Amino acid sequence: MHLCLLPLLLVLGLALLRPESDGPTEPEVTPLSCAKGESIRLTGELAQGQPMPLDWAASSQVACFPATRFAEFEGHHQLYRVDLPRYSRIRIRVVPEGRHRINVYGLRQGTHPSMQAVPPAISVAGSCEASYPIYAGEPDLSRGGEPQEIEFIAINNPYSILIGVAGARGVTAGAYTLEVSIGDR
Repeated sequence: MHLCLLPLLLVLGLALLRPESDGPTEPEVTPLSCAKGESIRLTGELAQGQPMPLDWAASSQVACFPATRFAEFEGHHQLYRVDLPRYSRIRIRVVPEGRHRINVYGLRQGTHPSMQAVPPAISVAGSCEASYPIYAGEPDLSRGGEPQEIEFIAINNPYSILIGVAGARGVTAGAYTLEVSIGDR
């Protein structure tokens, strides 16, 4: 009988020795369904997202937005994923409610799950697009947000598009509408 308890005690002991994770968890990705020839609209709230380190975005292997524009993406992020069929164009638009400064970025990735890394744990992307206010020098973050839009084209291969909606520095809450439409290229 004592030998039967030994494996159980060993498992319990190892569970107690396992370090607790105090670091940020991997961001949740909400799947979207939008077929070619369709458009969808949904509302979101940045308070349901989380902040994210941004070094991945300025990496030359991702090239999403430069470090000089990190202020536009230092708030909370919410992530979505949608399939882009071959011979298609996708338009992604985020419209902030009120005066919240909310921006959008997208990563074109392969369709196999092994090719669908999620920021900040991403080291390469097929391509990345971002939309945020254009300015020289320091940003005037007191100015309200404007709608932001990006697009991708698929020629001979389908892709998976990871959409990121992010608040500017200090924007950790704020409602927005996300519009996605897929049509012929």
